[in-house]
Amino acid sequence: MRAFIVKLFRFSAFLFLCYFLIPLSNANFLYTTDSILNLINQSNDTVRIDLYKEIAWNYRNNEPAKSIIYAKKAMAMAEALEDSNQIASIYNFLGVFERKMNKYADAIDYYLKALNVATQINNKTEIGYAYNNIGEIHSFQNNDSLAYTSLQKALDAFKEINNLRGIAYSYEMLGELSINQEKYVQAMTYFIESINISKRRNKPEATATSLRYIGEIYSLQNKYKDAIEYYLKSLEISKNYDQQKGMAETYKFLGNVYVKLGKYDVAKYYYLDALKIGKAIHAVDIQSDASLGLSNVYWLLNDNRNAFKYLAINKKLSDSLNSDENTKIITQLSMQYEFDKEQREKEIKQQKKEIAAKAELKRQKRIRHLISVGFVLILLLSVYIYRNSKKIKRANVLLMEKNIQINEQKEEIQVQRDEIEKHLEEVTKKRDQISKQKKQITDSIEYAERIQSAILPPDDIFENMFADFFILYRPRDIVSGDFYWAVNKDQYFYFVVADCTGHGVPGAIMSMLGTAFLNDIVNQASLTKANLILEELRKNIKNALKQTGYMEGSKDGMDMALCIIDKKTRER
Repeated sequence: MRAFIVKLFRFSAFLFLCYFLIPLSNANFLYTTDSILNLINQSNDTVRIDLYKEIAWNYRNNEPAKSIIYAKKAMAMAEALEDSNQIASIYNFLGVFERKMNKYADAIDYYLKALNVATQINNKTEIGYAYNNIGEIHSFQNNDSLAYTSLQKALDAFKEINNLRGIAYSYEMLGELSINQEKYVQAMTYFIESINISKRRNKPEATATSLRYIGEIYSLQNKYKDAIEYYLKSLEISKNYDQQKGMAETYKFLGNVYVKLGKYDVAKYYYLDALKIGKAIHAVDIQSDASLGLSNVYWLLNDNRNAFKYLAINKKLSDSLNSDENTKIITQLSMQYEFDKEQREKEIKQQKKEIAAKAELKRQKRIRHLISVGFVLILLLSVYIYRNSKKIKRANVLLMEKNIQINEQKEEIQVQRDEIEKHLEEVTKKRDQISKQKKQITDSIEYAERIQSAILPPDDIFENMFADFFILYRPRDIVSGDFYWAVNKDQYFYFVVADCTGHGVPGAIMSMLGTAFLNDIVNQASLTKANLILEELRKNIKNALKQTGYMEGSKDGMDMALCIIDKKTRER
């Protein structure tokens, strides 16, 4: 019994020393763990900001809405660290992502915020990028004066710190602006400067881009030989460095030049190469342009079947319209997800703090009790400590159970978060597809309008025939189902005004059929009677549209007024 009391005394003394000499060794375990986690997160914040920016930048072309989510995460960290350089950079990033979504007002607001912060800390790099971005917005809005002023300020800022990358980029943008203003000599100077800097930086990809723009300048000046020379130089660099998009763009431009030269077979093969690469790299814009170019080439080669085939491909690439409502839904979902996630994390942290605070209060209570009893009551104190240790174990068990529950809740929250992110990715992809398709179909129809305008008779054919005349031609949907036609044949002057069934693209196709058939009837059949011409046209239309007279057959056609004037007798 005595030995047991001695051992119990020694054990009690040991416990007493543990409580008084190292009072913080065990009680703050949870605090220490949280502190280490917080220190790790704090020490890595700078790296995490750059990682979030890199992720956001990689999403900018395909999923700009997702780029904004990651950029805002980086912004929250940068603001917490009061890192003005990062804040200015992220504002520029956010502006780029908003511009990718065609939200120019929001984009320029971010650029101005970036400019304000960068100016306060004299960060010339971000000042230059902000002015470049602002100039790009003004250029999109055809405000060339403001665009030039902003781009020139960007160039000055980059020159002050000898930022060669920024200088080359500014020259390239100034060159593009000069092309839009038809200042080709000035544009040429800017692109040559950009090429020189790109060579110094050993950036052949940037050199290829500038060479392609120089080729475009020569093409616009009808210097097709020089244009082809620079396109081929650009193409060679793109091939050497496997720049697939650069190759596809150059093939497309070469196709355009050879169309202008009337070498339609050569143009066709370049467009086919561009289309092939566009499919391989999933560049819908290149596929759309190449298919439209092929449709034009086949039309000029009188291969109507392939012309309509590639026109249909172009239309298929542009089959849907964008919806502002979808953009609002995506934004709301993203914001709601971030808000809910922050709230859940705050609740978990608060629960941990409350548990730790309760444990600390219990420990302090035990220490005060031990001090008041003293060494005289150490045996009783040992019994108390022994009993209390069981309570501590039970408390630890309860604490472990709480932690298990918290971990289970955390896992459930992570699963929900993953599901939300997956849904956001799907919605974002659909929205981007809709946006691209809307632009492509609009570009396609506008290009079709240029083709339709090109086949209408020039004004001088009427000026040579009439002393006074006017033409009222106002298409309803870019391209028109109405058309007019005129031709001089021998001693007769023929002219027509027609209204086709339908409007827009269907009406335009009918108008082109009508024009083609009229040319064949008058120029080849040499008919001079209005009734015979109209009857022959009626037969051609019925044959072309396979109109059999049955209910299920096509009912398309056109209303037409035809006048024939004998130029010798002036009779109608």
